[in-house]
Amino acid sequence: MKSTKQCGSIGSRSAAMRRAAVSSETSTTASWRREMALTVSFGNGGNSKATNLTEANQLSGGQALNGQTVTTTEGPNGTNLPAGTASAGVAQVSGPGSLSGTGGSVAYEHNADGAWDFDVVGKWNSVKNAQASLTGDAHGEDVTFTDFVHVDINFGNATTASEINIFDVKRANVTTGVGNDTVNITLATNSQGWENVANVNAGDGNDTIKISAGSVSDSAKITDGHFTTAMIDGGAGNDTIDLSGVNLLAATVTGGTGNNTVTLGAGAEKVVYTDGEFLTVNGYGAGDSLDLGGKVAGVDYDIHIARNGDTVYEFDNGKITFHNGSPIIAA
Repeated sequence: MKSTKQCGSIGSRSAAMRRAAVSSETSTTASWRREMALTVSFGNGGNSKATNLTEANQLSGGQALNGQTVTTTEGPNGTNLPAGTASAGVAQVSGPGSLSGTGGSVAYEHNADGAWDFDVVGKWNSVKNAQASLTGDAHGEDVTFTDFVHVDINFGNATTASEINIFDVKRANVTTGVGNDTVNITLATNSQGWENVANVNAGDGNDTIKISAGSVSDSAKITDGHFTTAMIDGGAGNDTIDLSGVNLLAATVTGGTGNNTVTLGAGAEKVVYTDGEFLTVNGYGAGDSLDLGGKVAGVDYDIHIARNGDTVYEFDNGKITFHNGSPIIAA
């Protein structure tokens, strides 16, 4: 069981420490960003059929986001919000399939790296939900969310890069904007019940997306992703997508135009080819598939797919040099 964190400080499983473990990027020093704000809402309701918090809030009668909302302000030194604690009390159960968390609070701070940490105080599932968005002249933000069941982040209007870390989550939906974004998601769940999803739409830029196993706790003991369905879209740019650390129930990966590298895990994953893409896929296994989007195999594009260091396919301007019998979907 994780240690309880006090407002303004971070415990032994701190978001800052885990950020350092997954990324070596240095946060950009904040500049004056006029009329821009980061808004984060919390809550404890939900619905068993919902995959995103907007839908969950509608189906639960507004209980999915029934807690406190915090909003940053802008100034000459960047985004401002004093460290503090936000409440997310017990939601009123509403509608079929609805269930609340036990009630709890979230510690938040703007750390020395210029990034935002939002950390559940108490055990996993004491606060279910967090929803974050940017408004106004939206430069990217670096944020970390730790020990929430469900996190939705919509930074699709950002005009610079963001670093987004979501640790030990059951459901996550992330949208980023223009810029070389970094998205790290670690998975943790208590059961197959309710939805287990990890969806990322990274927008334009040379993005890095990684989904890996989370930390085992008394409340969430399943961390390898075998109940989780993922949909990843790297968008235009030279993207790196890594699913090697999980065993997903299913995944669909679209790199988008650019020079993309996809590393697959042990699950059943489908890689979708995009016109204008140079695609390298590592870790290709018997349960995986390549969707050519209606194109004829081996015509006018470069695709290199490998498994255990050996080439499985190499489609190089019309030449197929090796094929192991795994499915190609030309539809």
